[in-house]
Amino acid sequence: MQKVILHDIANSYLSNGEFNYIGGCCSKASDTAPYVSCGSDAYKELRLDYENNDALRKLENNSEMYVIRFTSDTPSSEIGIPNSPLPCTGTGFTGSNKHLIPEYEYPKTILTDGAIYKIDAEGNETIIGIWNKRNFYFERVIPEGDNDNQSSTPVQKK
Repeated sequence: MQKVILHDIANSYLSNGEFNYIGGCCSKASDTAPYVSCGSDAYKELRLDYENNDALRKLENNSEMYVIRFTSDTPSSEIGIPNSPLPCTGTGFTGSNKHLIPEYEYPKTILTDGAIYKIDAEGNETIIGIWNKRNFYFERVIPEGDNDNQSSTPVQKK
């Protein structure tokens, strides 16, 4: 599963170990991969333009984005269909004008595995944190501050 998060939230996951759960609207990375490779794609195709979401509005101009890709033991019976105000459709699909992309509503969920990625405007992905399965928190894999200037080697280039 995958969730787009803000830079500040990524830093919170990586800095203090207090953020060891995830919840809210998520999608399968495999469902989004053909259509979402950068911030502006995520903004349009995942419909991140909902009311009072000014923090993610900068993605519209193709800024970098951060995603958590994760697994969990959450039973499927506890995973719902998002039913928030527009642009949420309440159908289990994002409101994309071009593609059918399923989305899911996760309850507060402890992860079983995962990584945090920074994705730049060209679609280059850099792992900036990995899930510590023993201690249940994300560990930074590049020095603090480097996630702002892409000093590590990208794991994927589109």
